[in-house]
Amino acid sequence: MKHRIGRWRRCYDPDGEESRLGWGEERFVDKSSTDEHEETAEIMEESESPSVNNCDDTQWSTNKVCIIDEGSEDDATSDAIAKATYLIPLIEQWLSLASDQMTYDNVDVVAGTRRKSGEPGLRVNASALIRKVQQELGPMPSPECPTAFAVWGAALLNPLPALGVATEIRGAVLEAEGAERKLGVLERGLIKSINNLDGTRPLNM
Repeated sequence: MKHRIGRWRRCYDPDGEESRLGWGEERFVDKSSTDEHEETAEIMEESESPSVNNCDDTQWSTNKVCIIDEGSEDDATSDAIAKATYLIPLIEQWLSLASDQMTYDNVDVVAGTRRKSGEPGLRVNASALIRKVQQELGPMPSPECPTAFAVWGAALLNPLPALGVATEIRGAVLEAEGAERKLGVLERGLIKSINNLDGTRPLNM
């Protein structure tokens, strides 16, 4: 059975007249188990993708979605919690340096948003950008939730829109297995960015 399911995302009018919201295409197929109450969804290969072109993108899907609230993290070990706690001062130091416009008067500081390479100043207001990102991310997660802490820290270090003062770590954090490894990626990213921002060791972008 094919289900119409996906993200409600912005797409474009086929006639190019205006933008509108519509269903984005998702690829999957049901696989029935011996238990009639058990069904799982598997990602299909590109060649097996079901077409959703005939779906009316002005209608909401009636498919049921199960949302899992994990509550607490299974890998919140004492070592992971201690690691997250250790990273808090580094995050605070990074915030202080990255938000200070005077940081970027040092032309040795690598920043993707410089007005011109080798000259002081940025095209953006770093302090305002970081405040906006913090508002969107919400408060820093507790070290008691080290995985959430690591993901939050990676999103702060690599904000959107980009500030360009740190290496990209979001993918590496997501791919790392376990809270401690995720925090390790965050720690390395923080240290490299701090060394860049204080002029100790510019980034190789």
